Amino acid sequence: MEHIVILLRENGFTEICAALRYRAGDIMAYFGDGSRFGVSMQYRIENEPLGTAGGVRNCLDFCGKEDFLVISGDAACDFELKALMAEHKKRGAAVTIALFRSPEPLSYGLAVTDDHFRIRGFVEKPDWPHVVTDLVNTGIYAVSPRAMELVPENTPYDFAKDLFPELLRRDEKLLG
Repeated sequence: MEHIVILLRENGFTEICAALRYRAGDIMAYFGDGSRFGVSMQYRIENEPLGTAGGVRNCLDFCGKEDFLVISGDAACDFELKALMAEHKKRGAAVTIALFRSPEPLSYGLAVTDDHFRIRGFVEKPDWPHVVTDLVNTGIYAVSPRAMELVPENTPYDFAKDLFPELLRRDEKLLG
């Protein structure tokens, strides 16, 4: 998680709200207010598991009406997060997913895109005969408030399982 906090800071994201459940006390004790890492941190703790999108929903008071970035605390990457957010805003997407080309895509959720990188569907952890793309969902998302309006309050809800299929059903712009 420290690697992610530093990556966020290096990409200009210095206001962080962490949605926590597992080992929340340890994480808050380690990061504190974030000043030791050059950021400002707040926390929202889930008493019951709310899923990936449900946990983020708890942070909406922090995010306000601006588009925001979601990144898992255990993600190990060095993506250009500033560029992801800029493209998301430029194209007016409900959600933009950071995708990664993987030579071994079997263990991941895959995103099927068109020629303009609009996501048209997902394939969850396929076997080789069902691999139609090598674009892996990294769990890093640029999200607009309009997408989060679909996430129910205090209810388990996941980005991949619930929100993304709903956005596709509504023909919202979901980009990769």
